[in-house]
Amino acid sequence: CGDTDFAPAGRLPRELVEEQVKLLASSEMFKEAMDAVPDIILVLNTCRQAVFANKVICALLNGKDKKEVFGFRPGEIFGCQNAERGKSGCGTADFCRECGAVQAIMTAFSGISEMKECRISRLNTNEALDVRVLATPFKYGGQEFVICAISDISHEKRRRVLERIFFHDILNTAGGIESLLSIITEDSCNEEEKQMLLTSVKDASRNLMDEIDAQKQLLAAENNELCSSKALLESRFMLMQLEQFYKRHEIAVNKKIIISPSAESVHFYSDPTILKRILGNMVKNALESSLREEEIILDCRRSYMSASLIFSVHNKAVIPEEVKRQIFCRSFSTKGVGRGLGTYSMKLLGEHYLNGKVSMESESGKGTTFSIALPLESL
Repeated sequence: CGDTDFAPAGRLPRELVEEQVKLLASSEMFKEAMDAVPDIILVLNTCRQAVFANKVICALLNGKDKKEVFGFRPGEIFGCQNAERGKSGCGTADFCRECGAVQAIMTAFSGISEMKECRISRLNTNEALDVRVLATPFKYGGQEFVICAISDISHEKRRRVLERIFFHDILNTAGGIESLLSIITEDSCNEEEKQMLLTSVKDASRNLMDEIDAQKQLLAAENNELCSSKALLESRFMLMQLEQFYKRHEIAVNKKIIISPSAESVHFYSDPTILKRILGNMVKNALESSLREEEIILDCRRSYMSASLIFSVHNKAVIPEEVKRQIFCRSFSTKGVGRGLGTYSMKLLGEHYLNGKVSMESESGKGTTFSIALPLESL
């Protein structure tokens, strides 16, 4: 019963949940064993409602009594934003089809243990959790349950992603610089060619420094150590700076970056460094998704209804539905495993540090647009 786009929606009534809670709490040995485990342990009934939790979960609840989780599903306990999108809560939204936790739990209820990874974007916070869920069938008192051992692998994921991105991009750029310099030193290279190559070396060096600075900025943002400083800016000039910077980037070869003729000139207050990083990520994503000779359109417009200034970057490519569901999650990327910080950092920097709203629209026939709406303060 109930509405769902994926997992079963039905729940047991509160009185039956309380009976199951008492059943599992009756074994002191079971409680002590579960409390000795360093990971979060949840025992779920057949409706995926929590009926037992070990003491480790108290840290997640900010010191509240763990009894407060009973009757709720894992996504609701962790504050997953998709839990509210579901017609009947956690597991019932269309987005939940991609959730490793729900997949593992449903497999376990079929009698098979399953381990999956899961990315959780939490409500009312910029925190994105990466967890590993081991779901195991468990029978007690003649009833069927699933024990979920939940490990926080956020730091592990982040470290892996940062290492791959850093070494992949930095080595590629450094290798390009080395190749250019080796050509310059050849006797066959004339003076005009040397000047052209030196310009390319300068551009590559600038991109190298930009990549290093991006990683430093993201680490500071995640650790709440990034300091923002507002300045008076002008919107079209910001777009012109982006166009000039990225048109000579290696990923922009044979592609066109265009400022929309209707882009508005608006004076506003914001942090120029952070805003350039966000818009730069949007431009790079668009360039990487575009084919030869395709256009990437930069735009900005004032929204009088929401009292905001909206910057947007558009390209013709369309993002598949399964990708759209996870586009702003840390570690997720269409570019492969371990390449997913660009869109995540847009959300983190734009909403936490600039008090804006980052969004994405992608539709067949219309293409993809990433945008950020910034509040307009009185000048």
